[in-house]
Amino acid sequence: MDEVNDNLSGAQQAGGKAAILVVEDEALIRMVIADQLRDSGYDVVETRSADEAVALMEKGLHVDVVFSDVNLPGRLNGIGLVRWLRSQRPQIPVLLTSGAISMQDIPADLRDTELLLKPYDVDEVVRRIGPALAGAAASP
Repeated sequence: MDEVNDNLSGAQQAGGKAAILVVEDEALIRMVIADQLRDSGYDVVETRSADEAVALMEKGLHVDVVFSDVNLPGRLNGIGLVRWLRSQRPQIPVLLTSGAISMQDIPADLRDTELLLKPYDVDEVVRRIGPALAGAAASP
């Protein structure tokens, strides 16, 4: 948990860098995407579950974008995380990813959430983060 606390402090103290929350239970995938986002100039906080992501945000973690897998262990999956964000942090854009579902499997009321199918190119994630940030900045 010290690593999570270190990430929480680092993201909150960041000067001007956008903070991305990566929610992925597969450690290797999470590490690769987080490293690529860091190399692209973002501050990154990593979690293994949507439950952990919610707990961090409830403790005051500020993030600008959430990148989350759909299939996650715990009480909430990625869809549940999107629902929580929409009710509690509606200004935060979400980019979902999955290797097991398609857009037709996303509940109708959440189909405006962007879905990136696995396997994805990590550069594609970075390319999609910019427009998500721009959209969030343009929202009231």
